[in-house]
Amino acid sequence: MTATACAVVFVLSAVPARADGSGSGDRALSSHLLVGVPPNTALSVHVESQEIPGSPAVSSGYGILAFTFDDSGYPSGPLSVTIGEPPDVVISNVSAVDVTYSSAVITWSTNIPANSLVEYGETAAYGMQSPLYAAGVTEHSVAIGGLFPGTEYHFRAVSEDGFGGVAYSDDHVFETPLDPLVISDARVDSVGQTWAAVSWTTNRPGNSRVEYGETASYGSFTPLDPDRVTEHAVVITGLSPGTVYHMRALSEDGLGFSAASDDVQFGTVDEPLALDGVGVAAAGTTWATIVWTTNRPADSQVEYGPTAGYGSATPLDPALTTDHEVTIEGLEAGSLYHFRAASRDTGGWEAHSDDHEFTTESPPLAISEMTVSLVGPTWAVIDWLTDRPATSRVDYGETESYGWSASPGPELVTEHSTTLSGLAEGTLYHFRAVSADSLAVEAESPDSTFTTMTGQPTGPPIIDGVNVEETSATSVLISWTTDRPASSRVCYGTGGELDCSTAVDTLPVTDHSVIVWPVVPRVTYHFVVESGCATGSSTCPEMTFETSTPPGTDPQAKSVEIVRAYVAALTETSAVVRWATDRPCSSWVEYSRDDSYAYSVPAFPMGEFSYEAVLTGLVPETLYNYRVGAWDAPGGPTVSESDAFVTPGPEDNTPPAAPSDMACACSEGGVELTWARNTEPDLEGYLVYRARHRDDEVDWSGAVRLTADPIPDPWYFDSEVEEGANYSYVVTAVDRSENESSYSESVTAYIEGETVPKLQLAVFPNPVNPALDDARFVFTLPPGVSSATLRVMSLAGKVVCETTAGGRSPGEHTIAWNGRDSAGWPAGSGVYLCELRAGDAVARRKMALLRDR
Repeated sequence: MTATACAVVFVLSAVPARADGSGSGDRALSSHLLVGVPPNTALSVHVESQEIPGSPAVSSGYGILAFTFDDSGYPSGPLSVTIGEPPDVVISNVSAVDVTYSSAVITWSTNIPANSLVEYGETAAYGMQSPLYAAGVTEHSVAIGGLFPGTEYHFRAVSEDGFGGVAYSDDHVFETPLDPLVISDARVDSVGQTWAAVSWTTNRPGNSRVEYGETASYGSFTPLDPDRVTEHAVVITGLSPGTVYHMRALSEDGLGFSAASDDVQFGTVDEPLALDGVGVAAAGTTWATIVWTTNRPADSQVEYGPTAGYGSATPLDPALTTDHEVTIEGLEAGSLYHFRAASRDTGGWEAHSDDHEFTTESPPLAISEMTVSLVGPTWAVIDWLTDRPATSRVDYGETESYGWSASPGPELVTEHSTTLSGLAEGTLYHFRAVSADSLAVEAESPDSTFTTMTGQPTGPPIIDGVNVEETSATSVLISWTTDRPASSRVCYGTGGELDCSTAVDTLPVTDHSVIVWPVVPRVTYHFVVESGCATGSSTCPEMTFETSTPPGTDPQAKSVEIVRAYVAALTETSAVVRWATDRPCSSWVEYSRDDSYAYSVPAFPMGEFSYEAVLTGLVPETLYNYRVGAWDAPGGPTVSESDAFVTPGPEDNTPPAAPSDMACACSEGGVELTWARNTEPDLEGYLVYRARHRDDEVDWSGAVRLTADPIPDPWYFDSEVEEGANYSYVVTAVDRSENESSYSESVTAYIEGETVPKLQLAVFPNPVNPALDDARFVFTLPPGVSSATLRVMSLAGKVVCETTAGGRSPGEHTIAWNGRDSAGWPAGSGVYLCELRAGDAVARRKMALLRDR
């Protein structure tokens, strides 16, 4: 007979001897609670090695075994007891008690000890449930909360015994009562001479009315507002100026509930609040002081901003006064601001001034690092810096009275360079730098001097007078001069990148003129001009031009149709975009790494109405958005829909290493494979292959792949095996570029049904709530085995925790689990695979873990 463990609890109580006088001493009543006895198991029940008298019978796998005995002795033979099948769980006496606005207590009884759970909701589909109470009881009581007032709820009781038997009660119904209508936060928001604005809230929708009068007896009502709302606002009209009033808010919800607020007092004002004398008392570079007066004490605040929409305000000064002064801080120097003053009195009367303006002072403009960077026989280059963007001008002449001026243009810059030309050889010149910012704040440098050279100039040519002379939708004419004959070229681009250039015109000239084509309409370009000669080459500072808007179009004309834009070629740093149009036109590509389309590249015709643009300087492994633009005179501008491409990274052709340390083990229900984890950072997973033995040889021609997609962990369980068959397995590793390694070393499993160890494993309670009880794994160690290892895993094979119980004798043992992973964090609700290994034996069971919400 298989050894079976059971727990027995004894309760003894003495009773008088039998009335017939039998027995020589006290009688005793004995009750025994037997737990965990498998059904249909024969037991011998003894007390102190003596057989229990009578013929007790037990009807389930647990329960009370009761009998009586006295000191007259015990029968000599053993008493055998057979434990029958457990009874079904039966639920009765279901009731909802202690029902409040938001909670209820559900009670019921069961015929045997079982756990407790309630399913509930506003329909018989339920949808919500209480926490699971795992304690086995026969009288059940479960509280549910978070209910809505005045709502009908369906519910049923659910109980499960320790042997998998589950019972559900019939559907039952209870209704939560309504809570009273409550008015809160009743207040007077603002008051005028003849009116007052009142507001309040209710805990559920109701109508609105205000009762008011010069005493707490009221006497007057506002018209009833029948709309049922929770946020109420009512204006009382027809009041007398300068009078104290009482009022209270009234609401009714239409369900028979009404409510009234507490009494609130307020006073109307004698006359409107008025502001006067609003102005700017003083202003600096970052601040301004605003003053005004009011006809009665009130608080102070100023709204301000760059427009009459304001957007900013000073902190509210609650001090009540008639003379107001508020300082605005944190302003920008040299900026125009709009403002208005605001005050509010104790009666809630508020007044605003008209819109006013002031301008903060501009800080002085500073010129620094002025130098004569280059000097020739007839020219000189003057450089300097300013602390903010400003214009550039140099006054110069043979005396400190100057007489001449030179300027490169009206652009506002911080790095200035101006070329003085037409000078006399070997002559002393006086000069000063002059700059003015956007607010016309001007600065002059001290007087300085330089002397021109004699003889021929050396060094690169000096570029001067750069000018964008003419622009159209698709071309630009740029001109400049040099102090000696030199070549001509323009480098240009969008988004700050000078990635395009015109061809170098090698004809030496001093007056240069270059057409930049093709360009994109309505786009800002950055450019530099470049000139070179035998003594070197030079470029001007970076400048910009903006192509013009295409001329007016014919409203009846059809826009250019862009046909099938696509990326024809793609490398790590470049892309070729091609497309076609329905007629000749100007066309281009706009692109960027976001949705700004900050870069533009003009297209070059490839054939009849077909175009190509080459995008360069791209970043590897990066997403780019692009779209195609086109324009002609009749149809005007148009753009295609946005598309995108990703530049590739360096191609990966290197496969991972073959997996190592292959091992297999036959267990209950199949074959378990394990191997060492690969270390490649781009590893995608593993593929498992199996071949069957034929005549003691492996038939790899019929090998099958067991995993459709790469699996992430170095573990696989093959459950599709046959007893008496032999199988060989290999594993490969796959990276994210779909490179597959060579095969691992093969391992062979011999499936012999009689030799596969069998290990009994039970899990209870199941499901388990760790907040109420630990999960207990009961198992029996076979002879010759002294330890067992328990692993709790997700269904995907990830190990949540692992516990080893060593130094155990053969027989039944228990391992407890508190529902936490190896790091101590609570495991989430769900279904887990529990695996127990004892020697060569393996057993697996599924377990559900439920946590309270």
